[in-house]
Amino acid sequence: MDQSSRVARVSLAAILAVACGTAQDAAPAGPWMRAGEVGAMTAAYFTVPNAGPDTLRLVAVEVDAAERASFHETRDSAGTARMVPRDTIAIAPGDSAVLAPRGLHVMVHGLRVKLVAGDTVVVRVLSSRRDTILVSTLVHE
Repeated sequence: MDQSSRVARVSLAAILAVACGTAQDAAPAGPWMRAGEVGAMTAAYFTVPNAGPDTLRLVAVEVDAAERASFHETRDSAGTARMVPRDTIAIAPGDSAVLAPRGLHVMVHGLRVKLVAGDTVVVRVLSSRRDTILVSTLVHE
């Protein structure tokens, strides 16, 4: 495998890192996405651990099944939940970024296809190391 292309693949059954160098440091776990209608917004959730010696920065996210995707964080402001866009997610060495409901997550905008429970959708997460982390998410209602 080419040293410049590091890819991690994830499934609910097992975590499989197909990697060269440090991509193994960034293999995500527990991936799922909410169902949604064509044109709707939905969200994706998973965990990205950083087993490497340096901070791992997640800098972009893409979903083929949607017009665009972006990192968001849900914040509580005076008892009201607000979603705030995030340019990056920094993960300290030995730590993990947990993307979960009511916290950090991937907002998926403008679904191109209807997503129903049982579908699988690939999310591509790009890091500042130029790693591409492929996350296979299982759609849930």
